[in-house]
Amino acid sequence: RQTRERLEPGEVFDGVVRTVKPYGVFVDVGGVEGLLHVTNMSWARVDQPEELFRVGDAVRVVVLDYNAKKKRLSLGRKQLLADPWEEVEDRFSEGDVVNGKVVSLADYGAFVEIAPGLEGLVHVTELSWTDRVEHPSQVIEIGQEVGVKVLSVDPDGRRISLSIKQLADNPWEVFARSLEDGQVLSGQVRNVTDFGAFVE
Repeated sequence: RQTRERLEPGEVFDGVVRTVKPYGVFVDVGGVEGLLHVTNMSWARVDQPEELFRVGDAVRVVVLDYNAKKKRLSLGRKQLLADPWEEVEDRFSEGDVVNGKVVSLADYGAFVEIAPGLEGLVHVTELSWTDRVEHPSQVIEIGQEVGVKVLSVDPDGRRISLSIKQLADNPWEVFARSLEDGQVLSGQVRNVTDFGAFVE
C-alpha cells in the first residue's frame, strides 16, 4: 500500500527483475510489478531485453505512468541516464569522419550507431558514387563496422545525416579532370534506348 501511494510519475525506485519477455522486463518495486519496456531501457538500441537483464538483477527505475484502475505500471531506466543527444553538437560536427556499426537497414538507407545511443542515417543515395543501390543490403549488412562522414547534426530533430560514399573522391569529378574537350575515347555500348546509346 505504501509503495502504491508513491507511484507518481518521476518517482524513483530500486527494483528487482522478476520476468524477462521479448518486449521488456517486469520489475518488482516494493511488491508492485511494473513493465520496463525495451524502448525505455537504454538510449542505445536494445534488440533483446536479455542483452541487459536477467531475473534477479537489481535495477533503478523511474515511474513513467501508473494506472491504478488497470493496475498498469510503466517504468523507465534510460530516463535516469544522460541523454546522448544533449551533447551531440559537442561531440560531432559537419565534416567529421568517424567509425560506427550498422544497426538497421531500411529501403531508404542504413542506420549506423556512431556512439552509444546515437544513430545516424546513411541515405541510400550516400552509399555509393557509382552503384545503383536499390536497397542498402546490396552493399552493406547489419553488424558491419563502417567509416562514415558526418553531413549534418540536428539535435532538436534527433537526426544525424551520414555518408559513406563521401569518404572517397567523386569518381565523376576525378574522371572529368582527366578529360579535355575534343579528346577521342573508345568504349563499350552498355545500353541502347530510343533517345541514344549509353557507352562505358
